[in-house]
Amino acid sequence: MPDLAAFRSACYAAARSVGGSVAGFRLSEGATPNFHQGLVTHRGRTVAVVWVRSSSWLAVAEPRDIEFVGGGRESGPLRFRDDPELVTALAAATDFRVLTLAEVDRPFDPAAWPCLSPDDVTHRNPATVGEALFHYGD
Repeated sequence: MPDLAAFRSACYAAARSVGGSVAGFRLSEGATPNFHQGLVTHRGRTVAVVWVRSSSWLAVAEPRDIEFVGGGRESGPLRFRDDPELVTALAAATDFRVLTLAEVDRPFDPAAWPCLSPDDVTHRNPATVGEALFHYGD
């Protein structure tokens, strides 16, 4: 399974490949959220490469604050983005499994994801693959 160094390296390699840069990382220090973010700026915007920490799954989403702000933490489903150029660059640069917007927005079928805990699936009741994989669950 890839580690944090591999994630950082993948973000830098993909950013270079698309003519962009890494604006920073938002790393989850606790149990939640279950993902880290690499902020990549290209084509005049910043997106988050999100990585489920216990897996090899990546996707592209809107950046999210993961620190406690104003007594709470931002939570809820990520807003995934379509960025074919960055997805292609990530897939070429890594051993990660990069999910497209169509894949994360697909309705969630627990039978297709036997690696996910049935208890977590029942507790969260995700509507999409993205909600099942990338979450702020406890």
